[in-house]
Amino acid sequence: MDELPPPPVAPQRLPGSPEAGPSPASGVAAPAAPPPRRRWPIVLIVVGALILVLGGIGAVVASTGGSSASAGPSAAAPTPTVAPPGAPTNLRAAAEAFHVALRWDPASEGSPVARYDIRRNGTFVGQAKASASSFTDAGAVPGQRYTYTVTAVGADEQRAVARVDVRTKDAPPGTAALVGTFNVHLHNTSHSGFSSFRNSDFNNGWRFAPQCNHPPCNTQLRNINDKKMTVVLKQRGGSYTGSTSVGGLVTCEGHDLSVSMSVAIHVTRADAVHDTWQVTKFTGTMSQYASAQLGCTSSSARFTVVGTSLKH
Repeated sequence: MDELPPPPVAPQRLPGSPEAGPSPASGVAAPAAPPPRRRWPIVLIVVGALILVLGGIGAVVASTGGSSASAGPSAAAPTPTVAPPGAPTNLRAAAEAFHVALRWDPASEGSPVARYDIRRNGTFVGQAKASASSFTDAGAVPGQRYTYTVTAVGADEQRAVARVDVRTKDAPPGTAALVGTFNVHLHNTSHSGFSSFRNSDFNNGWRFAPQCNHPPCNTQLRNINDKKMTVVLKQRGGSYTGSTSVGGLVTCEGHDLSVSMSVAIHVTRADAVHDTWQVTKFTGTMSQYASAQLGCTSSSARFTVVGTSLKH
């Protein structure tokens, strides 16, 4: 067997490693290190690569609104505030008994007007175009105080308001509608041909239904206490008259007789009721006549009537 070589006396250098400095034991100088200038190209290449990488990251951050982790949309810019329209100027009102005419001048400042809204005592009564400068309220009633507002409305619904106070003129009671339910007091002033007459004073309920859409006009009277009594009253100004035949009001030997009835009433008072002009009181007469029938003598009776609206 061959003998192993003896261990090396001095440490060996790895291949390709830089040479060590001078060995104190040998006294022999090691080769000098490469000059520093040979390392600068490598350093410059590394620095340049870092600059390019950092520049790319900055470009990505800038393109995503300041965040490289989120690509969501940025917040929308607030909508610019639009100035409100100017309020109508020189608003005035001309009042009659049943209508009020409003006029105004357009504002010289503010944003454009889209329309005008008109209210009476806070209740909407109509609209006017942006180009309009007048409006007529045909729903007014006589003798009332109203506050009208004319509101300029912009395209974005911003508003500017002008107001005016007015009182409508009075009107005759006969111009009111005879409508609704009345308590009617009847007082007998004369009668004849009756073997017995029950009451000289009594009350009835009368209900009136106009026969048109825009009263005053002819109206139907229906007796609530005796539904057989129905008569159409013809209207002329503040007076209403009509007649009809009714059975059962007068009897003879247990049999109902046919009775002719006539009603004549005159309006004495009217008021605003729920924004409408209505009769609230009337006076008049009611008469009845039954000819001789079934062996019974003729009979007649006459009454004065005073009616008061239940809404009054």
